[in-house]
Amino acid sequence: MHPAYASPASASPYAPPGVHSLSHFIIQIVNTTNISTATLLSCLIYFDRIRAKMNGVRHATSSAMHRIFLATIIVAAKYLNDSAPKNSHWASFVENTHRWKVDEINTMERELLRLLDFDMRFSEEEACLHFAPFMTTLAHQASTRASAVDKVSRASRVRAAQQTPSPTET
Repeated sequence: MHPAYASPASASPYAPPGVHSLSHFIIQIVNTTNISTATLLSCLIYFDRIRAKMNGVRHATSSAMHRIFLATIIVAAKYLNDSAPKNSHWASFVENTHRWKVDEINTMERELLRLLDFDMRFSEEEACLHFAPFMTTLAHQASTRASAVDKVSRASRVRAAQQTPSPTET
């Protein structure tokens, strides 16, 4: 097993026995790997493209959703990063939950690339469209943080002014 990965946590109580919920699977991968925020956000673009192509599919099995997520994260990581985990590392990581072999993961990756017409590129406009909800939240958090820092700074100045003896007191 690749040293960057920990063993998976227990299954979700809401999933069928032996199957983790998709959200649990995603959290597990995010918490136990060095997947960048950019890689995760890029997956949103690819998911949207996949959804548009699979419009007629009403329901997918839990395993299918896990396969799509894993393949998307792998493809995004390889596209965006000079150094990404090998598929053998991903196979080791998921062996306790899904027992996918490297050949299966390779097939998932190829099928996803075919679904995306081997086009992983996206424009700045497309990125902004998909990332906007997160950027608004981050901007709000930054604004809130700046406001808090400003309040602390003003309070510190007031406190310092109160503690500094006036020239008449010396």
